[in-house]
Order: sequence, then C-alpha cells, then structure tokens
Amino acid sequence: MPSAATRIGTWVSATATPLERRKKSFRLPLRHLNLAVGTLLVMVGAAYLVQVNSLATKGYYIRELQQQIQERQKLTRALELQAMGLRSLDTVQSRVDELGMVAIGSSEFLNPTPVAVAR
Repeated sequence: MPSAATRIGTWVSATATPLERRKKSFRLPLRHLNLAVGTLLVMVGAAYLVQVNSLATKGYYIRELQQQIQERQKLTRALELQAMGLRSLDTVQSRVDELGMVAIGSSEFLNPTPVAVAR
C-alpha cells in the first residue's frame, strides 16, 4: 500500500514537515489560476459591453425626447403669437364687422321692487 506522501502526489515530499506539507498542499495549479482569471476577464468584459450598450440606448432616447421638447416649444410659441393676434383690438373690430354686430344704443334696466320676506 502506498504511503501518505505518495498518495498526496509530488506536491509534498515524504521528508517534509507538517507545516511544509500544509503550505504546499494549498497551492493552486497555474492552469486553474489562468482559467479563473480568463473567466473573470470574460465576465467583466461582457458586463462592460452590456453597460455601454445600455448607456448608448438611453442617450439616443434622451436625444429624441429633447427634439420633441424643442418642437413642442416652437409650436407653443406659434400658438401664443396666434392667440395674441386674435386678441388684438384690430382683429376684434374686423370680426365684429364680419359678424354683423351692431353697437348698443340705450339700455333699459328693470328696477327691482322691494319684497318683504317673513322670518
């Protein structure tokens, strides 16, 4: 039957002290370390691409919203100018003539008669 040193492999020699055996037994093979670092780099790269894509999409959406805001501000200004023009005295006077309205002559008002109200 092989000894404990042979079963552990070449990492630990048969003459090593227990402390040396413990230190050597926790070594990670270089191939596993390279695989872990490579996997980590791929994951970080993928996360970076996802974030960049998300930011680009949001930037495009924000640009579209800003253009809509500018168009609506122009429309608002145009409507305000049109409303001011329609409220001007010259416009009102010409509309009065178009509609055939006449000036009020004299007005008669009814005088209310006092009414007694019981309490």
